[in-house]
Amino acid sequence: MNKILSILMVALTLCADTGSLALAAPKEPARAAAKAKLRGVVNLNQADEAALELLPGIGPSKSKRIVDHRKTKPFKKVDDLTKVKGFGRKTLAKLKPYLAVSGQTTLTEEVAEPAK
Repeated sequence: MNKILSILMVALTLCADTGSLALAAPKEPARAAAKAKLRGVVNLNQADEAALELLPGIGPSKSKRIVDHRKTKPFKKVDDLTKVKGFGRKTLAKLKPYLAVSGQTTLTEEVAEPAK
């Protein structure tokens, strides 16, 4: 029994080093490992889903909701984002510096190297 446990321990250690075992600790995504700084704005009326997903906390489903909403009712002001399901006052406050309803979408992500 001890021999089997020893073999399992060695196997788990080897698999954890290669990341091939589901029980191994997940690797940090590159975005989380390096702090990303956003510059520019996203035009809510023109940006594609990929540009919208650069915004903090916005994934594929929320970006799709924004695009679907503007097809029927374009955004007249940034505060209109709260009319889209999943966007409340707190989310709007966090995103407001990066939002616009006219002009070009200029949002870019600058990745700073993590401090060592």
